[in-house]
Amino acid sequence: MEYAPVHERRIMPVLERYEPLVPDSSSLTTYKVCPKKYFFEYVLAFKPKETPPYFSWGSAYHKFHEVVEKSFLAGGDGNFKEAFIAATEIFVKDWPRGGIGKWEFMTLVRLQQSCFVAWKRIEAQRAQGRLRVIETERPFVLELLPDSGIFHSGRLDKIVRQNGKPWVLDIKTTSKELKWWARGIDPNDQFIRYTVAARALTGEPVQGVIIEVLYNSKSNADGKPKGPDIEQYTVTYSQYQIDEWLRDELMWRSQMNKSRELDVWPKNEKACGFCQYHSVCKGPSEYGQQSRLKADYVQRPWDNTGHDEES
Repeated sequence: MEYAPVHERRIMPVLERYEPLVPDSSSLTTYKVCPKKYFFEYVLAFKPKETPPYFSWGSAYHKFHEVVEKSFLAGGDGNFKEAFIAATEIFVKDWPRGGIGKWEFMTLVRLQQSCFVAWKRIEAQRAQGRLRVIETERPFVLELLPDSGIFHSGRLDKIVRQNGKPWVLDIKTTSKELKWWARGIDPNDQFIRYTVAARALTGEPVQGVIIEVLYNSKSNADGKPKGPDIEQYTVTYSQYQIDEWLRDELMWRSQMNKSRELDVWPKNEKACGFCQYHSVCKGPSEYGQQSRLKADYVQRPWDNTGHDEES
């Protein structure tokens, strides 16, 4: 892993810096939300000591898809059993008794049911022959523009052909009501970034992104558990939208460079309500904030070509 160059450290200079040399959608989106949060999470690489249930859940479900698709691409039968076990092991490692509190519906049984629903969907897609996976878990580090020296990174869950045309297929998990979750599909930095990346990787006019979202929740309107269900959405982009995204990207990258150069990472107080670093920012001194980070968090540098899980 390569890290961004370290300029003069003006805040928390005794702490190591782990900012990824090449941003991805997760890191850049965090900077847009709050530069101070970006500083804690990506520059200093501090994460909560306990992995939240929804991250483990998302990682487990992604692993199921990964094992299945790699088996098919190698000429195998999908290896459902191995994929099932691999997903189970990831979730049980962090949450042997399942999620707690608002995440208590995230049980091992519910995860296994989710994998089975996904398997039946994959089988149906293969039988119909309209959708064919051509790559899975494809990492990328690419120039945004030719000869620009500005790179971006990420990992594509799947590159597929649907009715002969190339698409990115992205796997998501959520517990939000889908009508609200779907509002985040467009505009969405990750999906347009993946479209641009897939066009560069394949040399083809990739249509856009197919999003398959696994929905599970504690209860629906009648109080009964909801899910597992899988819904599909698609998003495509015009050249105008891509050009607009590139202009925005270059502006944000310029601001990130300025923050790095000055070592100034401003707070966005509008984002404090649900921020995992709220208790740190409340600290009355730099020493106090630094002590809080060391006491309540662990340093885990971000893998900028890994998964971007959501819940």
